[in-house]
Parts: sequence; C-alpha cells; structure tokens
Amino acid sequence: MVDSSKRTRVVLSFSDIFDEDEREDISSLISDIPSKQALQIVAHFSARYHANENNLKIHGEALVQWLGRLDSSLKTKVLSEAAPQMERENFLFINQPSCLYLIQEIILNYNDFKERELTPEDELNLFKAYMLASEWSVKISSEIQEKGIKGLSNFVEVTLKTQLPISDLKFSREFYLQAYKAISFFEFSETNKEFNNLITDFILSTKSSNWKEYLKSILHIYASHLLKFDEPNRSVLNFEEENQITEFLDYLTLDKSKFEAKSDFISIREKPVFKLQERSYLFLNLDLFIDKIFSGILFDIYSAISENQYDGIETSDFGNFKSFIGESFIEEVLLYEILNYVKQDSWVAFSGKNMRGKIDGEPDFYIRRRSKVFLFECKDTLIRSDTKNSYDFKVIEKEIIKKLIRGTQQKNKGVSQILSFISKLEDGLIQDFDEFNYKGAKYYPIIVVTDRALDEHGINYFFNSSFDDLIRDFSLDDFRIQKPVLIQLDDLLKFADLFKNEYLKFNSILDAYIAQGNSKDYFIKSYSFSDYLKEQAFKFSNEPTKLIDDKLKVIFD
Repeated sequence: MVDSSKRTRVVLSFSDIFDEDEREDISSLISDIPSKQALQIVAHFSARYHANENNLKIHGEALVQWLGRLDSSLKTKVLSEAAPQMERENFLFINQPSCLYLIQEIILNYNDFKERELTPEDELNLFKAYMLASEWSVKISSEIQEKGIKGLSNFVEVTLKTQLPISDLKFSREFYLQAYKAISFFEFSETNKEFNNLITDFILSTKSSNWKEYLKSILHIYASHLLKFDEPNRSVLNFEEENQITEFLDYLTLDKSKFEAKSDFISIREKPVFKLQERSYLFLNLDLFIDKIFSGILFDIYSAISENQYDGIETSDFGNFKSFIGESFIEEVLLYEILNYVKQDSWVAFSGKNMRGKIDGEPDFYIRRRSKVFLFECKDTLIRSDTKNSYDFKVIEKEIIKKLIRGTQQKNKGVSQILSFISKLEDGLIQDFDEFNYKGAKYYPIIVVTDRALDEHGINYFFNSSFDDLIRDFSLDDFRIQKPVLIQLDDLLKFADLFKNEYLKFNSILDAYIAQGNSKDYFIKSYSFSDYLKEQAFKFSNEPTKLIDDKLKVIFD
C-alpha cells in the first residue's frame, strides 16, 4: 500500500529564508554575474540531483555547498531559517523545474562577461535567484489550490492542471533504456529492406564503417564521462578536435540569440546543450539530454537522408518521419521484443502483426495465461505542449479522451479499441484465433505509453471514470473486465526480468494496484501505476535486466 504521508515534498523557496524587502527581479540579481559561470553552477546542481535522485540527503548537502562562500553570519542566518524545513524527511532543495527556470532566465538575460572568481555578493545573488525560481515552481499549484479541494474529482482536476506541465521533470531518466532503443532500432533496420537502404546511406554520410561504430561514438558521451558521478565537472565535456560526437552535440546546442522562454522549457528540451567555447559543451540538464539520445539519433538519420526517396518511408518532414518510426518500430518491434521476452512458453501470445488481416480491430499484443487475458494497446503519442500548459482541465480532458480513451466517431482508440475487441470475443465473432471459452475469461486492458507526462497522479483515476461509461456503451460484463491501466514502455523494459521470472506477476500487481482505487485517501486512489510499479520492483532489484545487458553488449563489449 502507498504511504500517503510521503506524498508531497517540501520545496525550499525565497519566502522561507528572506524578508519581502529583499525581493528583487531575477534579471537584476544575475545582471552582474558572468552568465557562463552562472549556467555551469546551476547545471552542476541539476546534475547532482540526476545522479542522486533517491538520496534525500543530497538536498541538505547541496544547500550547505551552495552557501559555502557566503559571509559566515549570513550563512548561519540562512541555515537557521531553513533548518525547520531541512529536518523534514521530504525536504527538497534541488528540483529540475527550478533549475530549468533559472537557466532559462540566465539565457534570456545573457551577458558575455569574462569569467572570474565570483564574489560572496555574486554567490548570494545567484542563491536568491534560485530561491525565486523555486518559488515559481510551486506558485501556480499554490494559487490554484488556495480555494481548497472539494472532493476526489476536484483533487484529480487540480493535480492534473498544476502538475502535468512539469510531471516528466520529477524523476531522472535512465541512459541504458535510451541506448537499448537505439541499438534495437539499428538491428531492426538491418532486417528490414526499406530501412536497410536508408541506414546504409546514412552510415556512408557519417564516414563510419558501420552503425555500431557510429552508435558507440554517440553513446560514449554518456557512458564514459557523464556516468562518472563523482567528478565535479561532469556536466561539461571538452574535446581536443572536431569529431562525430561534436557534430552530434552541435545539433543539440541551443542558439542563445534565438532563444525563447517557454512555460514547459520546450527551447531547452529541444536543445539541452550550451556551447561554452569551441569544442567545450555544457549539459544544461542531463535528463533532457538523455531524452534526446534516441530522438537525436533519429534526427541525425533524417538530416542525412531527407532529400532521398525510400519506398514506404515518410521523409517529407521530421515530424512525419518520427511518427512513422513510432508505428513501424516502437509499436511493432520494440513492444513485441519486450513482451515476447517476458511471456512464459506456456502462455498463449499473439502480436498485432500476427493477427492483422485475420481479425478486425486487433490489439497490438494479446497474452492469455489460463483464464486471464491481457490486451495491450501501444500509443506512441504525446500530450501537446499547449494542452499541458493550458492549466485548463477541460482542454486536458478532451485531448486524453481523444488520444487514449475513445478516439473519434470514425475510429476507436486505446481503451475503446480494446473493449471493442473484447466485445467481439464475447460474442463469438472471432474464430480460428485462440481456442478458448471466453465466457470465463478475466480481461486486463493495458495501454502502453511513451509520454512521461502520463505518469502523473490522477490519469488512471480519470481513465477509470470514463471506463464505466464505455463498458455500458459496449454492453459488457464489468465484473470480468478489470479497470484499464497505463504502463510506460520504459517501465516494461526496465523491469522485464522481474516480470519474466514472475517476481512481479502481471495479474497480481495489476489486481493489487486496481484495488487501491477503493481507498478513501485521495492520493492513494489517484496514484500512478508507474510509481506503484517502481515501489514494488524496488523490493527486488534496481539493476538493468538481462534483456538490457545483452543488448548493450552489442556495443560496449
């Protein structure tokens, strides 16, 4: 059971330490500080959080380190004011939204001052600027919640409105999951005629001898340098000469002259690297850089081959190309690869590709274990940035329903697509498929997603509320159909061995999670499956699976 007493973290902000008459605009506070140094300091603390996400002691240590060069009396005052907060188990000093907000402000007010030793006043002003950034990160949530929570539905509504824009920034990314996807994509391309021609042309353009050599040079950035968490400057990478890696980093480098502030930091998400000087790169946020490994490689490929024509492959623009990759690779290769690894030999399993043409409206993957039927539908889709940042529940609700629950009048999607399939099984309209009497089946609808924003608490509760209406629409027996659950594709990959060896059993963990919906505690009732799964998996192991290890050996052995 989830411990709801630990559901929130206490974020230290400006008003916790300083008086109102000390308040200034962030732009004024940072105006005399060399911008390159300010960026490196904030990126350093962001990298510390990335490396120590589960170590809550890091926050107190980071606070003491930041205050290290202040006047001793001022340092004592700040620490005494912060002490009540620091004593709490869920105390938070470093958080990614605050770091990104300050980085955004520094770039907007960028100066080319020569780097120098910072004065105690500089250090204090930068600290104040960070405290104001932290105040921003909790301001919207506080303003919306001032009216109070009125029931569970209102709790979920407030949670989604306030947290969805930053939900994917709350937890660190795992490099090895992105590396797995990249390797798997190139392996797939070797066996696919259309993609093989495309990749051959791409590798020729990189002057690499093969895709393994190209990929190893890219993955080397993180594996050999950024994983050395004890190094104080791990957010900076220097090179003696131009090479393939510098070309890759140049693509991910933002142009400060064209930089625009966005509420969800889209400018930094797209370009998470800052060029300090020739062949010297600063990683503004390691999590956002890791996000770009796979998509950055896809952009490399697209840039090299976009003027060419390939039968059956969309190359008119990068968005269409990436969507085509999502359908051809994410849904039909990566998902199959993981689930085929996880399933037991005694289970009945069919991929959507196996069923296509034989069955109308097939799911992306079908698994039956005795009377338990698991139906997977993969949605490689993103919640639009303007939707997340609308802070309007009706706008958010409409997009989630369209993309993941009901689809349109012309086409079922997500949950409704799975229920349509169940209806056909129950009515005996699907023959010569799995010889089984479905009248005794227990169904588990599972939506596999790739957008981390959908990990936010309240999404699954929202799904369940819509689910009751859908059950009635399809005239189905709700006693044998479990509530739908959202599962991250990365989580399936990360915990593949735990599922394969049945330390985690699909039906048991899904049943236990769904049972939490009966709790009277708002937080427990709306808890995300992703967080619940991580808590259960943590009891066993947090190491990469054999599936991932074997894949990485293709490059790193």
